[in-house]
Amino acid sequence: MIRNILSLNKEISLKFVKNVSRRNVKSFSSQKLQPVKLAFTIYENYTSKAAPFVIIHGLFGSKQNWTSLCKAYSQKIEPPRKIFAVDLRNHGDSPHSENHTYAHLAEDLRLFLEDNGLEKIFLMGHSMGGRCAMLFALTYPKLLEKLIVVDISPINVSPNFSGMSKIIDVMNRTEMPKNVVLSQARSIVEQQLAEVIPDKGVRAFILTNLMATEDKSYKWRANVPTLLKAFQEVGRFDVENTAQYTGETLFIGGEKSDYLPCDFNVVNMTLHKIFSKCGLNFLIVKCIPINVRFKTDLAQTENYKHIVDLAYASYQSTDTIFGKVKLRDVPSPLLILHGFLGSKSNFNTLCKRYHDRVKPKRLVYAVDLRNHGDSAHSKDNSYDDLVMDILKFLKTVGLEKTCVLGHDIGGRIGMLLALKNPELVEKLIISETSPITTSRSFKIFPDVLRILNNLVFPPNLPLPQARAHVVNCLSRIVKSKELMSLVLMNLIQKSDGGYSWRFNNKALLDFFDELSSFPEIHNLEYKGPVLFLGGGKSDYIQKTDFPKILKFFPNAQLKYIEGAGHWLHAEKPNEFLKITIDFLNRPSAG
Repeated sequence: MIRNILSLNKEISLKFVKNVSRRNVKSFSSQKLQPVKLAFTIYENYTSKAAPFVIIHGLFGSKQNWTSLCKAYSQKIEPPRKIFAVDLRNHGDSPHSENHTYAHLAEDLRLFLEDNGLEKIFLMGHSMGGRCAMLFALTYPKLLEKLIVVDISPINVSPNFSGMSKIIDVMNRTEMPKNVVLSQARSIVEQQLAEVIPDKGVRAFILTNLMATEDKSYKWRANVPTLLKAFQEVGRFDVENTAQYTGETLFIGGEKSDYLPCDFNVVNMTLHKIFSKCGLNFLIVKCIPINVRFKTDLAQTENYKHIVDLAYASYQSTDTIFGKVKLRDVPSPLLILHGFLGSKSNFNTLCKRYHDRVKPKRLVYAVDLRNHGDSAHSKDNSYDDLVMDILKFLKTVGLEKTCVLGHDIGGRIGMLLALKNPELVEKLIISETSPITTSRSFKIFPDVLRILNNLVFPPNLPLPQARAHVVNCLSRIVKSKELMSLVLMNLIQKSDGGYSWRFNNKALLDFFDELSSFPEIHNLEYKGPVLFLGGGKSDYIQKTDFPKILKFFPNAQLKYIEGAGHWLHAEKPNEFLKITIDFLNRPSAG
């Protein structure tokens, strides 16, 4: 689909014939507009000579909304291009201003091109960003190669848009909490939003704007007061009736959205009035996922700049290495993915037993996720990044298909891998995590990481005393022996006698909110065999989650190990091993 969008063949003429007030024409043409410098993220392609691809978000969005797609575009666009995701004024990391008209937004974009030495761009805008893109095309047509407008019309205003004023109003009236962690702040603010916003997905989107301040309070990242005052301006789209853009243009609308009319009688009556001469290039995308995540071709992962080569341990029989057993007779390999603050060493004993318990012996791999164990540290730690690392690992070791066992966040990585690349996963075992809800117990980790981040070790302290120092500092909030043991396994003594942590504290803190919930994915399912395995004393997999789990994994089963908590593979290893080996050894249906 990406190549289709970026290879338009029809030229479309945009000619706006609406009557507009002189006030709006005058404010754009004769008044000096003061542009602001926009924040942006670049996905660099150093060999590209093609026009860069610039993406602008919608109301209350930011460049972060487009991270996954930008990474996909950076791999799949032909010819290759630099990708820019931009924060519009009063949004994201860009400056706040008391002015917020489409004319101002277009001028900001012109300054962005000038500051970055961009002579011509390929532009895509969503919602409010789509109208900004249209005005930019009409005002500076020579700076544009092609235009994509996503789910917004230059004619109609969706009835749903008027409801945005109530959302902005409740945001403006929100009482911000103080002296609480971000996860608690989100919960407190969400309760206030729920009075006006019944849709949980919309509330989650709005909450991406919540940010901590230096005085331990919270504020909106977006400039809510200005957006409230400018709401009527954002809701209409008035331009001079002589404006025209004759470049290639694509409008994309969602089948279930009314922001862009998809009834072709309506199209003939409205859009065709302003798209003169040429045929209209108009695409309605059916069942488009709310958070689109494009499947990544394994062969292209080496071009993905953010990939980390993972450290791993393998358990392989000499019978297969030296050809004593034919590969077709060997069971499918097993890939094990550890949890938050874990490492491959957590599964060392189990890996040996998985390897030995079948004849011929099973090939087993245990990896260290990025920012954990012996794998490299990176400033990025999203689920997309983690899945890409696994794809690269599978390609590196030559695994065309594997069984996957994931614990905690490793389980969520396994689920995403199976949903997005089902042909790579034969069976899936998910230990102590759910794609639906997140345990309250998981939300202790930011407090743990902050304490460890501020921990000071006296000079020349022996390792046993250093561990005791950690226990003493954490004992107030960490009551679980298993969690305390997990933390201590990560403490390493450096050559100079000081101490450091195997995990990347900063990256895990920065991305914790993203890791604490399963990405919102629609219209994807994995039909292979799946086992969800929970501890009887744990709340990480709620029984009430299972009906919703089946929508993603229709061939799933749910079991519990009585008497086990979150680290069930360590607390009840024999029971865990028996249940999982029985599942792995059972022939797949069909």
